[in-house]
This record gives sequence, structure tokens and C-alpha cells, in this order.
Amino acid sequence: MNDHKRITGLIGAAAVASAADPRAVPWAIEALALARVLELPILIEEAKGVLSRLAHDSTCLWCAGVPDTAIPVASFWCMN
Repeated sequence: MNDHKRITGLIGAAAVASAADPRAVPWAIEALALARVLELPILIEEAKGVLSRLAHDSTCLWCAGVPDTAIPVASFWCMN
């Protein structure tokens, strides 16, 4: 497997994992580290995006599925 496939595989696995999956953040961090070493700017941005989504999903009450949390106003998708 080449480096690009390994990085995209890690990003893909982290992207579809829930924030509660203990493997998700390490996958994204590994992808980010590899992309930085190989100087692949697009994959760096993708890995950062997945890390941001995982961080958001674990801190946003609505996205984390906390019971009785109101859906964000004006949008079906969380804007927090």
C-alpha cells in the first residue's frame, strides 16, 4: 500500500467513525502526521477537518446526542 492510500484510508476510517469511537482521533492524528511529513497539503486539510469534526461532535451537546438538548435554531445541521 502506498502512502497516499494509507493516509486516505485513515482519514476515511476516522471520518465515518463516531466521536465516541476511541480509534477515531488516533486515526486522524496519524493521517495528519503522515500528510505533514510527506507535505501533502490537501490531505493535511482533510485530516484537520476530520479532527475538528470529531472535537465538535464530542463537545456539542446536540451532536453528542445528549437527551433533551434542543436542535440548533434555523438549521437541521448543527451550526455551533
